Amino acid sequence: MAAIRRSWGLAAAGISLVALMVVPMMVSSIGIDRGMGARAVTGIAPSGVFAEATIPVGNSPCGVAVDTVNGELYTSNSGSANVTVINGTTNGVVVASIPVGTSPCGIAYDRSNGDIYVANDANNNVTVIDGATNRVIVASIPVGAFPIAAAYDDANGYVYVMDRSSANVTVINGATNRVVVPSIPVGTEPYGVAVDSANGDVYTANYVSNNVTVISGATNKVLVPSIPVGSAPQGVGFDSANGYVYVTNRATNNVTVIDGATNKVVLGSIPVGSIPFAASFDSRNGFVYVSNFGSSNLTAINGTTDKVALASIPVGSEPWGSAFDSANGYLYVASYSTAAITLVAPAYAPAGSSGGGGSTFLGLTTGEGYGLVAGLLVWGVAGSVAAVWFARQRRKSNSGPPRTYPSPLNPQGPATPPSTPPGPGAPPSFPP
Repeated sequence: MAAIRRSWGLAAAGISLVALMVVPMMVSSIGIDRGMGARAVTGIAPSGVFAEATIPVGNSPCGVAVDTVNGELYTSNSGSANVTVINGTTNGVVVASIPVGTSPCGIAYDRSNGDIYVANDANNNVTVIDGATNRVIVASIPVGAFPIAAAYDDANGYVYVMDRSSANVTVINGATNRVVVPSIPVGTEPYGVAVDSANGDVYTANYVSNNVTVISGATNKVLVPSIPVGSAPQGVGFDSANGYVYVTNRATNNVTVIDGATNKVVLGSIPVGSIPFAASFDSRNGFVYVSNFGSSNLTAINGTTDKVALASIPVGSEPWGSAFDSANGYLYVASYSTAAITLVAPAYAPAGSSGGGGSTFLGLTTGEGYGLVAGLLVWGVAGSVAAVWFARQRRKSNSGPPRTYPSPLNPQGPATPPSTPPGPGAPPSFPP
């Protein structure tokens, strides 16, 4: 019995040692690294500086789109009538200016053909850029009056353009770069658009009529004419993790949340900063980032709880559009009045990293550290049990006739683990 007590004492000491390793690693990891695809359950606890860099672009940048094939980012510069291209690996400018139409703002990336579609607000047309060559391949696709925003639907390969002054949506076939539906009537002054990748529906934020219109991507017909939201809705963002649509209401400084499965409002108001313009979803930490034009900051909303996780992340002056790059983990925000893109590193990516997760123990990321600890814990427990088993066998062999025992199994480790916008017929004005 004394031998067994000593063995169990050794086992308990080993397990306690492993626990002492686990606790500091867990504490150091909270709020810093949530791992690829993990969802944050509570508010983030940021460490260090969020806005890591400023990238100069053209005048009055408005929209941002990410090319997931070549890893480049495209920003539409409404004041200089061009598009700037940024390398997502180096965050350096690779093409300073691709000439497009006048007052470009809305911009969308077509994942099926690698093209970038730019809505030229003052020319009533769309310019198409080849993402492989960064050259204009179609100078002008005519659309409705004052196109302000655009979005691509993966399910049907179509590009949806918001024609704000004609209160309709123009649909372009990405395969042919031709208009397939010249006009889908929506609410008054559609400003923002997002596509629900789960059901293929298209959501338009109608600035003057204070509602959202839902278009079926399967039929290109209006599915729901009006979902009431806050005052002067401008931006729309889709959270692919929870299936919710987030609408920024610039006149009431809040966000309305719509369930994409039911097209019902699930939360009428989440308070954000002043004059919220746009919303972008971060697929790594599950947050929705709202760009607040009036207060020159971002508000982070936890997509799991639909509560504000961080009220203010400072960025450049008058942020407008934004886009999240899942390849490097950065959020790119167009700072309208500073002619720059602000590079933001969310809380799971420490300052200076590429967004892959923080180093917390022996140079390992948190996920790798947890894997190491789990392995040590399993091996420690298994080894302690084996020690007790051997002690029992020795005790039996000393107290009775010799006996033959099978060899114990080797313990195995774990498996690899606002101002009113111009009305119809009026010249465009930025900001609207």
